[in-house]
Amino acid sequence: MEIEIVETNGDSIIKILNPLSNESACINASVGGTLMSLKLKEANELHELITIPYHQKYHLHENPFYPSGLLMPWVNRVRNGNYSFLGKNYQLPINETNLGNAIHGFMARRKFEIFEEICNEQEAKIILKSSYSNDFEGFPFPFESYLSYSLKTNGQFEFTISCKNMGETNMPFATGWHPYFQLGNQLNDLTLYFNSIEKYLSDSQMIPLKAVPFQAADGMKLLEEKPDNVYLLEQKKLTKVTLAHTQSNLALNLSFDSSKFPYFVAFCPENKECIALEPMTGNTDCFNTFEGLLQLKPNENFSGTVQISLEKIG
Repeated sequence: MEIEIVETNGDSIIKILNPLSNESACINASVGGTLMSLKLKEANELHELITIPYHQKYHLHENPFYPSGLLMPWVNRVRNGNYSFLGKNYQLPINETNLGNAIHGFMARRKFEIFEEICNEQEAKIILKSSYSNDFEGFPFPFESYLSYSLKTNGQFEFTISCKNMGETNMPFATGWHPYFQLGNQLNDLTLYFNSIEKYLSDSQMIPLKAVPFQAADGMKLLEEKPDNVYLLEQKKLTKVTLAHTQSNLALNLSFDSSKFPYFVAFCPENKECIALEPMTGNTDCFNTFEGLLQLKPNENFSGTVQISLEKIG
C-alpha cells in the first residue's frame, strides 16, 4: 500500500493506492478534505465511483453543489441563517441567497493539514486535522475536526468524521457527508435500496415541512423518483444503502451506523447522471427543530464512519 502527496496549483493532493489492484482514493486536503476520486475493483474491473458535478463550470472552492463536501457544524440548511442556543440568538451568513438560508456549514472549503499517515500491508490511511477557533460569524464554538480515509487490501474504503468540542460550553452540532456517486452512465439503470421509516416533504425554502411514511427496502428507481429529500432511517448498528446498476449487476454499498447517522439524503442534480448519497447526524434545520441535533459537552468527541464497497449482485 502507498501514500503519495503532491502540491498542485496551491492545493495539497493526497493519493492512497493499492499498487497490486490499482484501487485508489484521491483527496484534496486544501479544500475541506474533498474526496475527488475513488476507484474500486470488482470482477477484475476498476470502477471510478466518485464524480464532481459541474467541475468544468466551478472551481472546487466555489462549487455550489458541494461535491464530497464535509457538512459541519450543521447539515443542509438553517432557515434564514438564524438559530437560538442556550438562551442566545445567532445569525449565520446567508450563502443560499435564492432561498435565504445558511447551507452546509463552513468546513467543506476549509484547509486541512495532515495529522497522521499509516501505511502497511493491510491498509493505507491518512488522517487530516483542522482547528476552528471562532472565526465564522454566528458560530462562537471552537472545535477540532479530524477526517480519516482508509483504503484496505480487501477493496473496502472507509471515511471517518470526528469532531471534538474545544470550548468551555456546550456546542450545537450536526455533521454529514455529501459525495456524488456514479455507476454506469444513465440514471434509468440505477435503483436505490435502503431501510427507511419516513420521507420529509419540504417547503419553499427546502426545509422539511412534514414527514410521510416511506420505505425503500424494495428499491427506488432513480429515473422515476428523481429524489431530493431527507429520509429517516431505521436505526441499526450496521445500515446498508445500496445503489444497484441493473445492466451490469453491480452494486455500490454504503454501510454505516444509523444510530449515529439516522438521517439520509438522496439527491439527483438536474441533467447529471449521478446521485448524492448523504448520511447525516441530524435533519435539515436541526439547529431550530432539534431533530437529531447533538449538544457536545466541553471536550466531548463525536465520531462516525462510512464504509464503501462494490459487489456483484443477481
